[in-house]
Order: sequence, then C-alpha cells, then structure tokens
Amino acid sequence: KALLEELLALPNPPTALFTVNDIVAFHLLAAIRARGLRVPEDLAVVGFDGIEQGEQGVPFLTTVGQPFERIGSQAADLLLERMERGPGAAFRHVLLEAPVIVRASTRALALEDGGPAAPRMAGRNVG
Repeated sequence: KALLEELLALPNPPTALFTVNDIVAFHLLAAIRARGLRVPEDLAVVGFDGIEQGEQGVPFLTTVGQPFERIGSQAADLLLERMERGPGAAFRHVLLEAPVIVRASTRALALEDGGPAAPRMAGRNVG
C-alpha cells in the first residue's frame, strides 16, 4: 500500500502496473480500490501467472498465463537429458509461450486524436 502511494505521488504517476505475480496483483487491486480509485479507468493492473483464483466469479485480472504443466514436463525432460549426458553437458535454454489473457483490469488503448495513448509504467519491481 505504501508503494502504491509512492507511485501515485510521482509527478507523472503510472497509468498501469505490471506485478510479479497474480497474488501481488490481487493485493494491489484491493489497495487501489481502498484508495477510491477505479480499475482500469484510473489505473490498469496486470498480473503474472494465470492462476485459478483469477477465474473465480467473473474473470477480472488481466494476466500472463504460465504453462505450468509444460514447465514441469520440460524440466523433467531436461533433467533426464542432463542425467544421460553427464555434468559436462551444455545447458539448454528453453522458451515457452506465455499468453497474455486480457480481462477487465486493463483496457485496449484507443486511438484518439491520431495516435495511441501509451500507458506510463513505473520502472520499479513490485512484490
């Protein structure tokens, strides 16, 4: 809550916040609402995880979905590969898709007056 107040006190406060995970996003949503602000009209919020809690009731939180099952499966495959090749085997970097699931905590940026209204994101880690 204190960090939210600090961000909103900036000369050009952010219009959107991206959190480290959905749990932090849910706490941030509560703090924003407790301050009397509206989401997404006053401040948009995006989480990261795509956890089940985001699906309860009417889905609200925009989030980046993590493919947890694929992460686990890929990790097991990499471990088995590593065990077969031994400790000297080269490391592999694996990139999995993480789709953005757009919901009501954000809104599409409208093209107004000939140009997009870009959100200002705070350059700090939250959470």
